[in-house]
Amino acid sequence: MDSKIKVKGNAKAWGPPDHAKITIEIKANAASETDVFEDVATRSKKLEGLLRELGVPNEAVHSKNVQLRDSWHEGEPRVVAENELEVTVPDQDGVGRLITAAIREVDAHVKGLTWELTPDNSLHHDVMLMATKNARNKAEAQAEALGVSLGPVLEVSEWEPYRSFEHHDRLGHFTIADESREAAFQIFEGQVEVDAAIEVTFALLAPD
Repeated sequence: MDSKIKVKGNAKAWGPPDHAKITIEIKANAASETDVFEDVATRSKKLEGLLRELGVPNEAVHSKNVQLRDSWHEGEPRVVAENELEVTVPDQDGVGRLITAAIREVDAHVKGLTWELTPDNSLHHDVMLMATKNARNKAEAQAEALGVSLGPVLEVSEWEPYRSFEHHDRLGHFTIADESREAAFQIFEGQVEVDAAIEVTFALLAPD
């Protein structure tokens, strides 16, 4: 019977993100549907103009959620309208400018900010290479301990997908109230963590 060995290799690394995704919400409430629609529509149009001024392409803006619902305020019936957009911004300065403009000029609410890596970012390749080398090193060590030689690769699979997520080693902060400052919002992107894991099956060769 052919002998073989199966090992798992993994690796992890950190690097600067290459883009950010900002979730912006424009929300209004009024006594009638007409009033809330007009309010949200007007401010959404203004946000669209700001995005053009900041050089954000149309394909970088995606509608996440549009809602109209009934509510109550101080015992009175109200209508609430919400328009939620996700905007992809490729640089740190653009993030600060967009958030500042959205809050100051559109009275929008920033619901979320995540830093990410594109699938073709070289960090993914580097981490997968490290995971593969880790698997081979494990297999070679086990083969040596068993007194056999490591043969060719029989099978390889990625047993855990890439995972990229925010790593908060540095944080941004708001100072929107100070209208005299040109860049009221300071943001620090921190580092994005990427990991990879693979499973490799090697043949084992008996000594001559």
